[in-house]
Amino acid sequence: MGGVEDLARLTARGSDLDRCDEVLGGLVRRAAADGGDDADAVLVLLHLLASGVATMVGRLRDLDTAGDLVTVVVGQLAVEIRQFPWQRRRRAYALSLLLDTRRAVLRELGVRRGAAAREVLVDGDLYWWESTLDAVPGPEEPGALEELADFLMWATRRRLVDADDVRLAWQLEQLHGYGQGAGVRVAQAWGVHERTARRRQARTLSALKAAAAEYAAA
Repeated sequence: MGGVEDLARLTARGSDLDRCDEVLGGLVRRAAADGGDDADAVLVLLHLLASGVATMVGRLRDLDTAGDLVTVVVGQLAVEIRQFPWQRRRRAYALSLLLDTRRAVLRELGVRRGAAAREVLVDGDLYWWESTLDAVPGPEEPGALEELADFLMWATRRRLVDADDVRLAWQLEQLHGYGQGAGVRVAQAWGVHERTARRRQARTLSALKAAAAEYAAA
């Protein structure tokens, strides 16, 4: 790499996910207080995760009563980078940092555990997956959301499923129970017939189920 611009290229949308994770991991180790303790690395990470910050701020905007949510999120992300436990958490760095930040910000905003906003972010422009949680996972161990996101990214990297098919399947699943009309609207947004959308959903879920044992072993 010839400069910081190359870091942005290697972590941009459409880049190789494994290489991206390696780059972010290297920066995290340089930035952490018990690693390289490098303030410049912290700043670079803040810029590389800026799209994730923007999405998080947009999703939590309704909770912002003081009008300083961007400052709160960026400041907390810097804290999470500095104290990241890089010795034991060695993958999905963007996912982990953004989820850790989100949990801390929700606590800062006074949102009780179990009553958090229903829409949860999962992995930056490396894929944003959406889910509905009944509770915010605890800060120490990976929760179900992290595990699910890691599984989806792993399956996508190995080309066991198509990223767009996973997004389509997820949107249909999110609207389960809202009637056939909801599924029709999702299919129309994707430019396909509802039956086609349902077939893609079934094919994707079958592929994920078939891959579960291999993922657990990996």
